[in-house]
Amino acid sequence: MKTTKYWILAAILAVCVTVLVSGSLWGVSHEKEREYLQKVREYLQRERRGNLAGLKGVYVSVIMDVAEEQRQTIEKHGLTEEGLKTFAELELRRSGIKVLSGEDWFDTPWRPWLAVTAWVSKLEAEGISLGLAAMYLTVELIEDATLKRNPDRRVDGVTWQETRRGFALSRELKQKTENTIEDILRKFCNDYLAANPKEESVKQAQETAHTNVTATSRGELWVKCNSPDCAAAYRISEQDYYQQIEERVKANPMALVTPALTCKRCGKESVYRAVKCEKCGHMFFYGNPNDFNDRCPKCGYSKMENERKKRTQGLPSTP
Repeated sequence: MKTTKYWILAAILAVCVTVLVSGSLWGVSHEKEREYLQKVREYLQRERRGNLAGLKGVYVSVIMDVAEEQRQTIEKHGLTEEGLKTFAELELRRSGIKVLSGEDWFDTPWRPWLAVTAWVSKLEAEGISLGLAAMYLTVELIEDATLKRNPDRRVDGVTWQETRRGFALSRELKQKTENTIEDILRKFCNDYLAANPKEESVKQAQETAHTNVTATSRGELWVKCNSPDCAAAYRISEQDYYQQIEERVKANPMALVTPALTCKRCGKESVYRAVKCEKCGHMFFYGNPNDFNDRCPKCGYSKMENERKKRTQGLPSTP
């Protein structure tokens, strides 16, 4: 009887040891997997940036892939190919990237062109509009390339690509599409300028290109604590902010939202980027998926919107 009990205890102990060891190994394996994925991500980013080295500008083309029976309705919401093309070209010029004309593009080595494709479809149920639209947005850099197996054969090669998908209310379709394309183009501009260092004057222009209400002349931005018991708001340097964000993203690369920072007053992980309205002084969190990221919820002012209108009209931006 005692022997049987000993065997049962030994079996239980063996199971416990197996579970502990396997759990530990799983944790090590999971950590190694995260490190591997991070290395792959960094490698792909270097490769993608390297593909842009030596470019002297890009031509911009826009295609709206819309069902013909919906095109007129979608264009009534202000979303057109001409409008998106103008918007994309302005974003590139703002970053100091040369936008090629059709003639310049034809004579430019590799003939690089930035293809912006917007697939948009209004959602309906049994012929009744749901007031929603689905979006699939792609920005690709396409260049002349040759086949390795046949160097005399020239083809179009995609050397940079970013894709986003999502939904938007029909009345906010234009704004949501432009905001998403703007985010993609900023990534492209950062990669382009990193691969093609320019003169100091151009670098300075690029650094101030995306200046908005959150930044100050000293390169600072506002942050705010989301804890109701604290709600502290203060400024930190842009460099410090993005460095902390990068460290947290590396620690958790699978995160789908911008990580919180540590509040210097209460010590909680509850600090996010914020905006102080230039018109009324109201402090609010930065970011709005359906509108300009700096739209004040109190007075409705948006410096981004104001600057965009000025650029469209050919007026100088506010310093």
